[in-house]
Amino acid sequence: MKIHYRKPTVLEQMADAIRDSKKPIDFFELTGEELNANYSNFDRTTNKDSTITYSYKGILVKVKQ
Repeated sequence: MKIHYRKPTVLEQMADAIRDSKKPIDFFELTGEELNANYSNFDRTTNKDSTITYSYKGILVKVKQ
């Protein structure tokens, strides 16, 4: 028998970090590509100044500049 492993997805990594972290997580920093590939899994908020922010399980998601 052979077992073939795959790399964990961004969402799996984020869920693992939330589950395993001993410290509070301030925010997740993703590349634009990672955000675009997963944005439908994040909560979207439109702020009063018309900016859009994303969060995952209550933790802010920022795009790496």
